[in-house]
Amino acid sequence: MKKNESIDDRWDLGNVFLWLTIIIIIVTVLAIYITIQMNQYLQKTLDIYQQQQKQQQQQQRHGHVNK
Repeated sequence: MKKNESIDDRWDLGNVFLWLTIIIIIVTVLAIYITIQMNQYLQKTLDIYQQQQKQQQQQQRHGHVNK
């Protein structure tokens, strides 16, 4: 009986490591995906901000500052 239990325990431990590995891979893939999405969003936001800065500079040069 004890031999069978120890084999089952080893199998369970291997199974736990397998699931932990799968979970770590899924979390890593999700983290990479979220990072890429945030990078794209921040790039768009930065582009919009830079366009607004250019417009403000052009307005200041022409003396059309709206406050």
